[in-house]
Amino acid sequence: MDDLKMVREAYGEITPDARLQHGIRAMLALEADDGAGPVRARPRWRGWAVTLGAVAAAAAVTLTATGVGRPPAAPAPGGELSARTILLAAAERTEAEPEGRFWRSHAVEARTGLVEGAEPYTILVPHETDAWSPRSKEGTHVVFQRALPARPLTQQDRQAWERAGSPTSFTYRDGRYVATGGPADTGWKEQRTTPEDTERMVSRICAQQRDPEGCEVDAAKAAERQDEEPTAADPSRFRELLFPPGAEGWSAAEKSRRVFSFLLVEAASAEVRAATFRLLADLPVVRTQKGVTTSDGRGGIAVAVDDAMRDGGAAFEYTIILEPGTYRLVGSRMILKEGSFRGLGPGTLLEETDVYTAGWTSAEPHHD
Repeated sequence: MDDLKMVREAYGEITPDARLQHGIRAMLALEADDGAGPVRARPRWRGWAVTLGAVAAAAAVTLTATGVGRPPAAPAPGGELSARTILLAAAERTEAEPEGRFWRSHAVEARTGLVEGAEPYTILVPHETDAWSPRSKEGTHVVFQRALPARPLTQQDRQAWERAGSPTSFTYRDGRYVATGGPADTGWKEQRTTPEDTERMVSRICAQQRDPEGCEVDAAKAAERQDEEPTAADPSRFRELLFPPGAEGWSAAEKSRRVFSFLLVEAASAEVRAATFRLLADLPVVRTQKGVTTSDGRGGIAVAVDDAMRDGGAAFEYTIILEPGTYRLVGSRMILKEGSFRGLGPGTLLEETDVYTAGWTSAEPHHD
């Protein structure tokens, strides 16, 4: 394929890597925020272990002057390649990935919040998750997670924070919620969930519903659908796996966000993951973007798409960053481009995910 030859010449040979180190802060709580923001689709895990673990974790944070920090990697080399070319190359590499016992997703997801007062300032609130999802449905889900110290988003925000007395506890706006800061670093919390644990959790949840028996039947049917992973050659089942009911009217940005979440957290086959990249490549509005780096300085090949908030009052840009040559996911970011959103103005980072590892492994679950 000529396009793939161009990618190899610009970014290096696409080769399978048996060491595929894995990762992402699982995009948990990926639902609509307050009706004004973009759709945030929930990943379809086999079982509810990761999602329930994230809900249980408190996001208490303390404002500090330090960031998360990871050794920076070299930025991507220059080159004028289309987003479609890049994503097709990523699909080809994905098909060569060897599988292991677990899909490991380790990353830090951060969102911004506005601290209101006489001189408002914006903070970045990060949360780190290292999730191990077993390939076998009989396996145990293992999740390590911790809330990390928050920090002022920009130098201007830092100055406003300092003029406010450098507070270590604060209240900030996060979507429709008002959150209160607490201890600095919550430390790692571990949660292990077996299939039996999941069944018990489903029973407890269903017992609180108006129709407990119907709830358990629906849950059993959903589990059966998830255990029967479709192939990429079955378009209807593949799209059902990727997009939930009601997603027909999603915009390209909403689909891109869901694709990113799926590729990072779902223990899907190489065939399905490659098909997911190709689906993104078929979106005509996806374009390349230059000069994009993660919060810790890693750069890469970036593809981006523009969209508007659902209330129509602001526009944003959503970007996915891939590592040159390997096309592993490096991160994503969402930046406000026009208008105002939750008191924030154009150019403000709304959220970002820094991916450290994302892939298969046969190691025993642990956190770095």
